[in-house]
Amino acid sequence: MRSKYDVETVKTYFEGTFEPGSTFDGSYHTDTDWSRDEKARESFTRLTYSRLNWCQVHGDFKNAVKAAMFQPYPHWAQFYECARDIVEQHRRLNTSFHGDVTCAKLMGDTMALLRARHGLNVPKWWLPIINGLRGREVKAARSGK
Repeated sequence: MRSKYDVETVKTYFEGTFEPGSTFDGSYHTDTDWSRDEKARESFTRLTYSRLNWCQVHGDFKNAVKAAMFQPYPHWAQFYECARDIVEQHRRLNTSFHGDVTCAKLMGDTMALLRARHGLNVPKWWLPIINGLRGREVKAARSGK
């Protein structure tokens, strides 16, 4: 049992997600058991500190106009690979986990690696999430929390 003095780490927070060697090609509920999609959903939900709406990033809208305008992100395999590799590096570094602040850092690192390794940009929904996480960091610092 952890004491109140134990510091959570990236390794403990991301346990069971972004497993070494795992892949994701962007499939959305196309596997017969949905297991790959569900693992990826859980991984990205944790990385975004539960700010991600998995259905919407895959175009599953109730609004017909939004559904018709939806453009799927074409680089899921590379994006997942970079996120997985960043999480793994922070596990190895035994990085402390501090909620929004840490998730924003890992998301920024994922974005940098995706661009450096593949010359690709993150999906357009990524930046509002990371900016929201960073905004909470600034508000908490100002309020002294």
